[in-house]
Amino acid sequence: MRGVAILLVLVAHLVPNVIGDAGWLGVDLFFVLSGYLITTVLLDGKASPDRVRIFYTRRALRIFPLYYGTLVLSLIVPALFHLPFFSDAPDTWASTSHALTWFWPYLANFSTHPGVLSHFWSLCVEEQFYFVWPWIIWRCRDTTAARVAWGAIAVAIALRVTLVMRHAPVLAIYSLTPCRMDALAIGALVALSPRTAALRTIRWPAAIAGLVLTAIAVRFHGLRPTNVWVETIGFTSGDLLGALLVIVALAYSPVVLRSPILRWFGTYSYGLYVLHRFVIRGLEISGWDQGDPAFGVMAFGLSCVVAWISYNAYELPFLRLKDARPPRHSAHAAEATT
Repeated sequence: MRGVAILLVLVAHLVPNVIGDAGWLGVDLFFVLSGYLITTVLLDGKASPDRVRIFYTRRALRIFPLYYGTLVLSLIVPALFHLPFFSDAPDTWASTSHALTWFWPYLANFSTHPGVLSHFWSLCVEEQFYFVWPWIIWRCRDTTAARVAWGAIAVAIALRVTLVMRHAPVLAIYSLTPCRMDALAIGALVALSPRTAALRTIRWPAAIAGLVLTAIAVRFHGLRPTNVWVETIGFTSGDLLGALLVIVALAYSPVVLRSPILRWFGTYSYGLYVLHRFVIRGLEISGWDQGDPAFGVMAFGLSCVVAWISYNAYELPFLRLKDARPPRHSAHAAEATT
């Protein structure tokens, strides 16, 4: 499923003529997956007396090395080589440092940000989710946590509708955590529900969601995230379809989702997501024209190579530390490479 999500993002960014501005579907699928997987891990380890240390240590080892390593390189590379790495920031160390201010505490989605790091907003949303949601699972009954998730969905939709009606900036509607928490909450509800019940419950809402997205795409010739219908009900519709895919994958394990190719992309999805825009920017600085038909192919291939090197040479040693002290609960198997 991660392989599907990252391919949607890569195709949207590297070959935009294929799916246009619908790459947000890949990001939302990542959100739904995170909501499901993290909630599953939290439920598995709920009884552990060491649950806080285990959860946050494993999250930090998976996420922080590449995230903060990338931010450090974003400071060093332009300073050493005098490259205009940030397309909308002057070529000075001071301006680059200032542009990164909101990134260090994972709050970049509450501010404007340089183009080469524009996709980091979703990483900030997920990290904020990791700081809040575990405490709800740990301190509340499952039924109460489910009610909180339903409330988060209602609040997110209501907030987006309100912001659209008040003509708020599209970036706020797209990237603020309160506006996008419905995707994470829907994924969490999948984990909190019995699998057969979840499949019965989501069938009709997902069918309606598919019709809604189809109608929007036909009427407006695409699923641009700045379209008011996408901003209000489109995001949640995409999340429902993502949840349906997760439930179907769990219930039936379709052959296509067990494809070695998709599993490869799923394994390296984090590095691909973080690094692919740097590859794009590097090619632009080297003189490549994004209008060149070979640009997308070159960027796609290089992104795969860079992500593979990053994972095996840099991320994997940190991931091995996750197993240095085996957890006292069964979350290890479920979390694995999330």
